[in-house]
Amino acid sequence: MLAEMDFESGGASRAHSHPEEQLTYCLSGEFEAEVDMDKRRLGPGDSFYAGPGQSHGVACIAAGKLLHVFTPQRPDYR
Repeated sequence: MLAEMDFESGGASRAHSHPEEQLTYCLSGEFEAEVDMDKRRLGPGDSFYAGPGQSHGVACIAAGKLLHVFTPQRPDYR
């Protein structure tokens, strides 16, 4: 399952977890990503992986877009 998400500067996806694997790719903007308390900056072309049950979230530093890839498909994601 693929999902694009737009973020305004200052926006965030609070730390959470789910049973699906997630790969997130930065299409534009600048973000701080955190996976299991390990923080790193993301810019265009960067990505992060969160395994099943791993806590993860992002904070948007400069407006941009992220592409999320989930496997298997998340039935709760809209």
